[in-house]
Amino acid sequence: MIQRVQTIFMLIVVVITAAIFFLPIAVFTNEAESFKLTLTGIDGSDAIKQTVNVNTIPLIISVVVGAIFSFINIFLYRKRLLQIKINRFAILLFSLYLALMYFLYIDKIKTLFTVDNTSLMLSAALPIVNIILLFLANVRIRRDDKLVKSADRLR
Repeated sequence: MIQRVQTIFMLIVVVITAAIFFLPIAVFTNEAESFKLTLTGIDGSDAIKQTVNVNTIPLIISVVVGAIFSFINIFLYRKRLLQIKINRFAILLFSLYLALMYFLYIDKIKTLFTVDNTSLMLSAALPIVNIILLFLANVRIRRDDKLVKSADRLR
């Protein structure tokens, strides 16, 4: 059924993932200027874009595939075990996004460009919220599966 709590959790994941596309991930500043790291690349002056060449395609792929799986998963309510597996894969994708973002992109920018201050924005923490919501959805899906199995035993 589409009106289940886990469906709301997965729908919130899709909405949060859409917000990640429009919000900056981090803001880097030095004494001369500042620039933003977004999901689509670097937002700043042309000199910074040429100096700091960042290919964010792996970030985009992990976020888009995670959102697509979460959206498709809403309509697989009859296949609860498949829903759990797809949610686990989406959790893995959002974890990959976090690892890439923190350990690869932000560190790469700090080494290529002298940065005085790095400010992580809200969208840097949104994948953590997605992981928590997908985990809670899995808990509710398992609860539904136990309820259905117990009802099958009573027949």
